[in-house]
Amino acid sequence: MRDGDSLESAKKAVQQLEEEQKALLATLRESLQVRQTPLKDPASEQAKNGSSEEETSEQLKRAQAEIAKQISDYQKRPRKHHFMPSASEYRYARYVEDWRARVEKIGNENYPSDARGRFYGALRMTVAIRRDGSVVDTLIEQSSGSQILDRAARRIVQMAGPYPPFPPEIGRDTDILEITRTWIFSNDQLATRSVKP
Repeated sequence: MRDGDSLESAKKAVQQLEEEQKALLATLRESLQVRQTPLKDPASEQAKNGSSEEETSEQLKRAQAEIAKQISDYQKRPRKHHFMPSASEYRYARYVEDWRARVEKIGNENYPSDARGRFYGALRMTVAIRRDGSVVDTLIEQSSGSQILDRAARRIVQMAGPYPPFPPEIGRDTDILEITRTWIFSNDQLATRSVKP
């Protein structure tokens, strides 16, 4: 199975789970409506059941509200796409390539003076970018072993931003794009390369 196939099947599985969740909420709402239908002889039924009917109704209402809140929270979460060269669609490739060129240009123009001729190394960092081009977060997944280089990589990301907003073909289903690359500081030059999946 190719990476793109597994990504597509994962998306289908998420969609199916969302549909099942909506069906469960609809069933719960129906159940609550049935319970709220007046009984033919409410006085005799209440005498038999006491206040358990009201308690059950309140429990169902609370459960319905909790499920509705969970569905709402889930639907409000940002839709992320983690860019991986072999698995990501072409529509992301152009944006990521432009991002790479910009970061390397700014990085080479602003190579850390503390590191010139003294520190060389590589680090792996994930940069999360919002739909509007602003940076959400930078996460160093593997340090270079030098705080100077690690801080420089983060500073370069901030200096190069804000980045262009996502084009419509990306923005239609992606709120945050995560780009993971290896940053290589050597011979007073910065280069980045994609991470192998």
